Parts: sequence; C-alpha cells; structure tokens
Amino acid sequence: MSQWKKRLTAIVVAAAVILAVPTAVFAVTSILEPDPPASSQVVNISSAKITVEAPEAGKAPSTITADGDDYVISSYEWLEGDTEVTGAFEAGKQYSLKITLKANNYAQFTEFTPNVAGAESVTKGTLDSSHAGNRIIFTAVFPATEEGSSATQQKNYLSYENGEIYLISKFSDGENIVYNLGPKGPNSLFEFKNVNLVSVGLNGQDAIEDGGWNLMTSGTDCFGPYRVVAVNNPTCDDTWSFTGGNHGYDNTGDTTPGTTNTQTATMTSFKVYADGQEISEGFSGYADEITFEWTNDVQASNTKMPDGSGRAVLRENYRMVFDGEIFKVSNDITLLEECKITTYYGLQLPNPWASDGIFYVDSANSNWNAVNTSNNCGDKTCSSFICKRGRYNCQVSIDPNVGLGSREYVYGNNYAAFNESYAKAYFQLFRDVPDSFPAGETFHFEGSYRYYYE
Repeated sequence: MSQWKKRLTAIVVAAAVILAVPTAVFAVTSILEPDPPASSQVVNISSAKITVEAPEAGKAPSTITADGDDYVISSYEWLEGDTEVTGAFEAGKQYSLKITLKANNYAQFTEFTPNVAGAESVTKGTLDSSHAGNRIIFTAVFPATEEGSSATQQKNYLSYENGEIYLISKFSDGENIVYNLGPKGPNSLFEFKNVNLVSVGLNGQDAIEDGGWNLMTSGTDCFGPYRVVAVNNPTCDDTWSFTGGNHGYDNTGDTTPGTTNTQTATMTSFKVYADGQEISEGFSGYADEITFEWTNDVQASNTKMPDGSGRAVLRENYRMVFDGEIFKVSNDITLLEECKITTYYGLQLPNPWASDGIFYVDSANSNWNAVNTSNNCGDKTCSSFICKRGRYNCQVSIDPNVGLGSREYVYGNNYAAFNESYAKAYFQLFRDVPDSFPAGETFHFEGSYRYYYE
C-alpha cells in the first residue's frame, strides 16, 4: 500500500473515533481525500505474481489471487482453446487462464511477463491502450490434466539449460524442493550441486529464480571416485591418488583459474528423458518420471597425464531415475584393461548441513553420530544411512542384495559405511582388494538418494 494511502487511512480512522458519527466520517473523508499524485509520483508496475490452483480433472476452477498491493484482478476466465470452461475440468485436456489486471489509481503497468504459479508458460502482458497503461492482459497455459483419471499424479518441473538441470517437486505442506545438478569439478562429470527449499507457492522458473534457502551444497563428489591402477603399461608411478569423481590430476577438486589440476575422467555421453521421451537442452516443462543416463571413461592413478590426456582403464554407465521422491541410481562398471581396484565408494554424501547427525540403518551402530566426527556402521551389512537436520533428512542407500552391495570386495576390518570428520559420509564397495581383474570384467550396484521431511 502506498504511503499516502496509509496516511489517509490513519486520518480517517482517527476522525471516526473523535466524531463517532458515520456521516461525519464520510464528510471528513471527502475533505481529506488527497489529489491524485503528480506524474513524478506514479508507481510503475513491472512485475506481478498470481496464485492459482492448476487444473485437475474432476474439479471445478477455483478462485485466483494477485500477490501485490498496487494492482487487483479485474477479470479472468478459464479456457479450453477458445472456449470458456463452465464446469469441471476434464481429463486429458490442456487449459489456459486469461487474466486482466487493473492498476490502482496511483500506478501504471509496463510491459512484462507475470509469474503464475504452476503454469507451463505465460505470455508477455499486453497493455490495454484504451486505459492508458491502467490494465494489462496475459494468458497462462497449464500442463494437460491426466488422461483417463480424475486424479492428477504428482508432477515434477524440469529445466535443462546450458548443461544445468533443475528439478522442482513437492517436499512438504509448506515447501517445494529444488535440485540443481550438472557438470562439476575438474572432470566436468554430472553431479548433485545444490538442494534448496522454496515456498510451496513457487514452482517452475519462479522457484529457480527465487532460490529459497540452501539445505545442501556439494563442493565434492556424490558419485564416487576410484583408487584404480593399470596392471600393464603405466605412464607414471602414482598408485594411490583417486581418479574420476571430483578428483583431477592433483587429486583434488580445485578448478581455480591457472590450476594444473587437469581431468582424470571424461563424460562421453549424457541423455535426459522426460516420461520416456528424450529431451535436449532448452527444455522446460513437467514430467512424472525423469531419467538421466551418462557414461564416464575413468583413468587410473598410474595412467593419468599432466595435460589430461591419460589413458582410460574403466567405463561407468550410470542410470538415475527420479519419480518426485527418490533418485534411484545404478552403475555398470566395465574394465577396459586389466586393473586393480583397491577403493571405490559408489555413493557418498557431503553432510555439514546435518546438525542432528548421521544414523546407520540396520547396523551394529545404533546411535546417532555427529557428522564432524569419524564414525562407522560397525559391520558390513549396513544398507543405508540417514543424515538429519531438524525435520529435514537425506537417506542414501545401497541394495545389499544386488551386485557390489553384497560387500564381496570389502576386505579386512573395513565397514560397509562410514563418516569422516570433515563431514562426508561414504559407502564402501571396494576396499583393500588384493587381486587384479581382467579386461572385460563387469560390476554393478544399485542404490538411491531420498530427501524427505518428517
């Protein structure tokens, strides 16, 4: 509300109390009503937000609201094509919402594209010339209602632009969750980068632009690196550095300008599917299920080169499927030549955000443990761990009944899962393996990431 209107309201209320006569209030109001502001005082409106329930099969259109003090909704109508909707929304149809906003007397619109929660697209607003900038008209298009059912499945918003992936999904009654994934580190491999929470009223590009608040930021790798050495034809004497993941030639994730930390792995392919249909960069829209498939060629610690041209000794084929709640991850690993793999974690989680600690599920360690201490699950059977901050949780799992999840290659007194004092949790799928494996040998594991609220 503008300051001159607030002052007017205060004066009117005061007058009403003193005079205690309605007719006197009207008289005072007419005397004190200020002249319209000068042109230099006119408020220019360059943005607007509309809150609306997206069409759902079997439900009638609900009212919409405008989130702003300088304008009101003058009129709106729901349309299927050019036909106004007069009853409930039907299954398998796409609807649009045509809205006219009216500026208050002291304000005027400029041309802009309003934000409409849940809309698939919104047209740029058109000024109504007959009202001298006092009205703006635009149309919001919503995702089609579900075919053959009066119930709408949960929808996830997907944006794929300039290599960056954003996924927005329902998280709790009050918040939506925003996942940011993309190429990261000296190897530019596909990775989790940020996990943010925004108001439940924000979706699509609104949620991405707003950003909300950050729960998890990863400066490291979630998809594990390797300690792997080639049995034959080494090109250097290094047999201990990690390669792949977020580890470059210097065994770090440093990407500052001028660094010599060249790549030790290359992502050779990357594909994204929305409800089974492959999409390309520039896509934004809704889908029930989103699938990522990517391939990495990883060098050995003794085949890496300072210029990044080292020899790859193994190939990863990752597949990750997101259904709105869980990221289901699998990796098929193929050796390109004879190798020894002494350490491989599979899935990891940076957890400095988890102020309430880490808990190992179905393990010998039944306590909550601080994430800034070194601790472990106490056995080789742990299938998942949970990191917690208040009611915000992330559970990371490895299926113990599938492939490497059996911990067949975790030797000695090593544990299935552990946490380091620098606040990062790990599984172990290879550890201290004494034998080499021939070219063509394959390995497989399945696991998941799940962020949830309780």
